[in-house]
Amino acid sequence: MKIKNKVLAYIFRDNNGVKELLVFDHQDYPEVNSQVIAGTVEEGENFELAISREIYEESGLMLDKLSYYLGQYTYYKKDADEVQKRYVYVFNTSDLLDKWIHTVSVGQEDKGLVFEYYWLAVNEAQKVLVSEMGNYLPEYFFESLNENNLMHLKKWLCNPHVKEFWDDRKAWEQLQIEYISKISSKVVRPFIIYFQDIAIGYIQFYWASKVGNGWWENYPDDIVGIDIYIGEKKLINKGHGTKIIKEFMSYLQNNFQISKIVIAPSVNNFRAISCYEKCGFVVNKEIITPDGKELLMEYLCQI
Repeated sequence: MKIKNKVLAYIFRDNNGVKELLVFDHQDYPEVNSQVIAGTVEEGENFELAISREIYEESGLMLDKLSYYLGQYTYYKKDADEVQKRYVYVFNTSDLLDKWIHTVSVGQEDKGLVFEYYWLAVNEAQKVLVSEMGNYLPEYFFESLNENNLMHLKKWLCNPHVKEFWDDRKAWEQLQIEYISKISSKVVRPFIIYFQDIAIGYIQFYWASKVGNGWWENYPDDIVGIDIYIGEKKLINKGHGTKIIKEFMSYLQNNFQISKIVIAPSVNNFRAISCYEKCGFVVNKEIITPDGKELLMEYLCQI
């Protein structure tokens, strides 16, 4: 039995609030189901370089910014008696064409093949992708905040269940400036949360040692904090918060060298405290922060 390392690309875009996945069909083999970009890691090749190379060879795209490493799963290719260790990488994009055709010009296996690229809603892609390529599509997605998806925050921050614990008492025009500054920040990383295809909330992480302004004084450099809210009222109290945080914790531990994750809900936010405990956070102590009396909760990472 052969064992091969493979890289696989989930390339996403936001289409008016709907999360879509880039897929392609074989023009020469119409009977084959849709696929995502994937390929074999060459001997001695760095995995991130491998996925960038495969994207360029199979689509002509030069995506210079990897969003994050999602994880790894195993697929058994029966007809070749081959075990594939698939390493999945996520790219979030905003400026690609709706569809295009690419002829592969390099590589021994695919040279000369013609691929037809287009976008599918994530839940639809899960149904049609060949060879279990859609099996690792997560239930929740994290897209970096940008000026195109800021409009979600404007709506959510007006909702009473969000304002209860996220009320900065500022006009949207001022908040917008602050959120735009976070987009390029080296301290805070903000994201829009998607549930399957739809934008549903906001989450951010920050390097605790760099925040300042009365927060997390004298913390080591390898500790991060997180903040979250679900913006869509119809989705609260349905178990989404726990699943989102667990997914986000996996993202943090897969992509950064961190020893601990901290979170500090208001002492009165009992729903959030219960959610964080289900995710493995342990209460450390009650603290006074610039936002008032909060409960310091910690999660020790496995290094």
